[in-house]
Amino acid sequence: MADKKKQHFVPQGYLKPWCDPSTPEGQTPYVWVYPKEGGEPKNKAPKNIFFETDLYTIKAEDGGRNLVLENGLSQLESEFCALRDRKVLQNKLLSEEEKLLFSSFAAAANSRTISFRDHQGNQWSKIVEKTEKFKQARDAATPAERRVMDSVLGRPPSKDSISLSQAREMASAPLQTMMPTYITALAPQLFRIDLAFLRTDDPMGFITSDSPCNWFDPEAYKRPPFYNQPGLGYKSIEIIIPISPTCCALFNRQGKNGYFAASDELVNESNRRIRFSAKDSFVVNRREFKESWFDPGEEPEDSWEKRQEREKDL
Repeated sequence: MADKKKQHFVPQGYLKPWCDPSTPEGQTPYVWVYPKEGGEPKNKAPKNIFFETDLYTIKAEDGGRNLVLENGLSQLESEFCALRDRKVLQNKLLSEEEKLLFSSFAAAANSRTISFRDHQGNQWSKIVEKTEKFKQARDAATPAERRVMDSVLGRPPSKDSISLSQAREMASAPLQTMMPTYITALAPQLFRIDLAFLRTDDPMGFITSDSPCNWFDPEAYKRPPFYNQPGLGYKSIEIIIPISPTCCALFNRQGKNGYFAASDELVNESNRRIRFSAKDSFVVNRREFKESWFDPGEEPEDSWEKRQEREKDL
């Protein structure tokens, strides 16, 4: 089957609102794609960016191509775009069913990217490598040495344990093996927390990127390293996903629901987060950017690290 080989990790329909409003008549609408670290942008049609060949295709043993994942993502994209245009950009409240749809799209946006694939593939590759080394060492060991090795494991693997072959599959095809389960698990969790929509009239407004769903916890810097990653269990968690230059969704646990006018400072901070979390590129609806998006900021005086340094000096 030769169709649907060009598979987008940032959907074309999602990117449509970022098309430059000054695109010359007769030209295909385009967005401006900037390198993450700055430089000359390129104007590209959404269909020509952020894709790979057979990114979500499940390869059958006989060489066939199973497109169930690609088809499912395409349907979700279509339903999201209709909801965005019909409700969200019209400042209309979402029903519970519509909020679940929106949460599902956000969960997919968070897990269908190249960043997610590479991270998960790398993690499982390390597990496979360590497991194979242990297996080789056990095969070469004496019976007495094997008993010691087995005692380290504590108990036989349970029926829910992952086999080495399954781990290899997750390392080689993390999107195909992990993304459906990830979306199914994350979407209901996002549905259960608060959802606000930040609106702006700024012509440039919100930007997006090749990794458009950003997790950030403004309180994380106060926690020790093992606990300083953003997580849904923290009340201060903020998950943003820009949905147009005029609107950015904010999942939160602070009771913020509905539509809010975003200050210039908030729009700028959202754009800074999106640019920093991009893998390679960020997207603007015109050939402009702000230097403040590249500002890493300064470490606060009440950070965990600085508090530790002061305690050592006492």
